[in-house]
Amino acid sequence: MTSTNEPSHDPPLEYMLTLREAAPYFGRTYEWLLNQCHRGTVPHRRIGRNYAMTPSDVRAAQEALAVPAKAEQRDPHGLRPRSRAHLNNGGRRRR
Repeated sequence: MTSTNEPSHDPPLEYMLTLREAAPYFGRTYEWLLNQCHRGTVPHRRIGRNYAMTPSDVRAAQEALAVPAKAEQRDPHGLRPRSRAHLNNGGRRRR
């Protein structure tokens, strides 16, 4: 028989965020986040008819939705747009 004063070995419970509280972490609106939950593109919890997210859900969703930065594509020959146009015209000027 265990005593009620003994420490529990269960993992600590994470607090829940409503979608209205979680939306600013994505820089988006509540409606956008609700739509993502309906689509199943972000991790979330259902509590009755309501949606909620834990902080670990928010972090996982941020990583899943992250878009890698694109490097600026430069002309492989180092030409500027006007020089490229001149080259494409066969060296002739536009009249």
